[in-house]
Amino acid sequence: WIPWNAGSVTSTVKHTGVWGVIISSSANSNQGGVQQNLINLQPSTTYTLSGWVKAYSSVVNIGVKNYGGPDTAVSTQSTEYTFLTKLFTTGSGVTQATVYCWKSSGTGNAYCDDFSLTTTALTKAPTPIPSPVPTSAAASSGWVAINPGGGGWFMNAKAGPSGIILVGSDLSGAYISNNRGDSWSCIGSYRGIVETHVNSFGFDPFNSAVIYVGSGSGLYRSANSGSTFQQVVVGGYWGDIALPTSSVGYAAYHPIWNGANGQIYKSTNGGISWTQVSSNLPNYLRITEILVRTNDINRVYFLSGPHRFYSSITGTLWQSLDGGVTWSRLGTSLGDIHDFALDPSNPSTLYVSVTNVGVYKTTNLGSTWTLMTTSWGRIFAKSSSVLRLINEMSLIVWESSDGGLNWVQKSTVSNWIQGWTPSWGYGAGTLGFDMSNSDSYYWVNAQFVYGTFDGGRTFLPLFTKNVPAGSQSWRSTGIDNTEVFDLAISGANHNTIYICMWDMGLWRSIDYGNTWQSCNVVQFTGTWYGKGGDSWTALADPTRPEVAWASLGQRDGVETASVAFLLRTNNYGAINSWVNTNGIPSNGPIYGLSLSRTSPSNNRVLFVTAGGSIYKSVDDGFNWSVAYFGVQCRATAVDYFNGNLVYAGGVGGIYISNNGGQSWVKSTFSEITNVFDIKTDPSHVGWVYAVSYGTQKGLYASRNSGSSWIKLWTNDFARGVAIHPTDSRILYVTSSQNYNYGANPTGSAGVMRSQDSGSTWTPVNEGLSWPFAYPIEVDVQSPNWVFIGSPGTGYHLSLIHISEPTRQAE
Repeated sequence: WIPWNAGSVTSTVKHTGVWGVIISSSANSNQGGVQQNLINLQPSTTYTLSGWVKAYSSVVNIGVKNYGGPDTAVSTQSTEYTFLTKLFTTGSGVTQATVYCWKSSGTGNAYCDDFSLTTTALTKAPTPIPSPVPTSAAASSGWVAINPGGGGWFMNAKAGPSGIILVGSDLSGAYISNNRGDSWSCIGSYRGIVETHVNSFGFDPFNSAVIYVGSGSGLYRSANSGSTFQQVVVGGYWGDIALPTSSVGYAAYHPIWNGANGQIYKSTNGGISWTQVSSNLPNYLRITEILVRTNDINRVYFLSGPHRFYSSITGTLWQSLDGGVTWSRLGTSLGDIHDFALDPSNPSTLYVSVTNVGVYKTTNLGSTWTLMTTSWGRIFAKSSSVLRLINEMSLIVWESSDGGLNWVQKSTVSNWIQGWTPSWGYGAGTLGFDMSNSDSYYWVNAQFVYGTFDGGRTFLPLFTKNVPAGSQSWRSTGIDNTEVFDLAISGANHNTIYICMWDMGLWRSIDYGNTWQSCNVVQFTGTWYGKGGDSWTALADPTRPEVAWASLGQRDGVETASVAFLLRTNNYGAINSWVNTNGIPSNGPIYGLSLSRTSPSNNRVLFVTAGGSIYKSVDDGFNWSVAYFGVQCRATAVDYFNGNLVYAGGVGGIYISNNGGQSWVKSTFSEITNVFDIKTDPSHVGWVYAVSYGTQKGLYASRNSGSSWIKLWTNDFARGVAIHPTDSRILYVTSSQNYNYGANPTGSAGVMRSQDSGSTWTPVNEGLSWPFAYPIEVDVQSPNWVFIGSPGTGYHLSLIHISEPTRQAE
């Protein structure tokens, strides 16, 4: 998009996605806009231009010109996003047009987003096409997430009386949606949550602004609809939270995250303080669900059963009649209880779903039970008549309209919308209810988040959008829970980007991160079968936009892999273009791709680590041989100007080769150990930076080819480093205690920037939910744009404006 006058691309205000257009008022004019030149159109063809626009005290237009006809546009003054369309017909022999968004008058701002061009008239709003690619005129309000959507693990989901949906994750805290799952934002440490693992939620039934979050290290309360949280209980793993009134609440406490001994805590002062009330519970319980009778808040029920971290337990149902003090079991002879539901109108009626048996009903508080159906799953009672049963294993929804006497199949997974992964995505997980809509349920599991708003007739993905519809391109809705490992931006065409993740595998973008396409080839992803995968490293050739290399496989541990491949593409990373290379062992993770920029541009010399050993290719990455065996390395780098000067690093420290990898010498600087990243300086021969992870480690630099080192920055959780491509005074370093597991933010610094060669540092974390960052790259074509991978919330980009420091003599 080409800006004019006061028009610009922004991440601050948008209709959907990452980017939108803002047209503000300037001192010189109240007019402005953006335009885009379209080519390869069909002559004498009718098109419909559409987009979403809004304006404040102004008039905003979308239109088209230079198409072989008169300039034509449609306008609005609406202060809410409004869908506009404009038809035009290209002239005879004309194959181009210029489309624009233009504020023609007024003193306020105007906004445009989600343009689309189709060859048939539209009858409804289309699925948005990718937002504009960032331009140098764009303004940035900090880091903006750019992901395909999904990840894992999602722990729980629940919606409150106002329709606010909360989803818990194990790596990135909680996610909140105020628009029925159309978009999400992350609740992290900057909102008051100090633990990435969130397991449970509770809502005040009468004050929708009051929300509770249970984590792996405490209980939190918000009084402002989730904008900020305060910790009200320190410690414990919290299983579920239920509030029958604004003042009274019950919560499930466990002393450790992977154990039993669940107890019931209670608050009688609106969640300000909580104390244990249960007095006679056995020590083998793992409490997963609490329900309370709204007409008798002293009658409380809970389910104890298998949990992700404590699965070797049989499901049991418990009841208290005295406000959670004393407890007794219900349905002791029924079997392994999977779920239960309370009849909302009849206090004596309960339903129990028993694994591999069916659904039982009692109308006398559990004195007797009647088998109603042999189907089983999660059970929900919409009313005394309407019951729903959702089986997470067989992926079938059953419904009864007569209190459980008769059941009909309402839907199967074949009726549901899949997202970027097939029906495999609807795996076993947790289903949550919606206090604001009894026809809405939320399904979360090891990777994905789904929802139904029609009582289970259709589930749809809430974690990703197909942009445009029918394509193989995907954009996250903002709910991302990913383990990030590497990213690579093509130096020849920066619109092409590769990202590497556990479980999500390898992805590419060809539009600067606006949308993503899977590169998870079936034969290279083990038992993921292309539905995901594990990827550790990627490298884009600096001068050939079509060439890249990446690892892909299936891990079976933190630093082990059951299968791993080093792949090469000669077609911009298209999924069917990846081919396996030769010589790399297939039983270990593959990290740290690098290449020699002094090698021939059509026949690169490359380095990589596999299973800790260093490998080298001299034929553009088709064939590899061992350069140094058994040294436990994970990073490599080659000097920009001297292809014979190669570095590698890992657990044992830094290794240096001065003859292109033929022989290696370990650095005598023993302070550098557990190396996570190495980068060479793009402006100076022999300058190199190494990141060392561990107590009082950090970022180190050598300006004499590794002969000696100085520490530039100290941090226990340093992870990655990047250097400005034309100004070596500008450095970035990343830090994250969170890596491939949850963590608290203590000691993590996120992204730090220096403009004076590492003498001083400032944080650059605006827009992040947590101070976590690992891989980092600077766009060599647009160096103010910086990309990072943040463990948990995934990949982000930011436009970082560089001030002009006083130049130091070098």
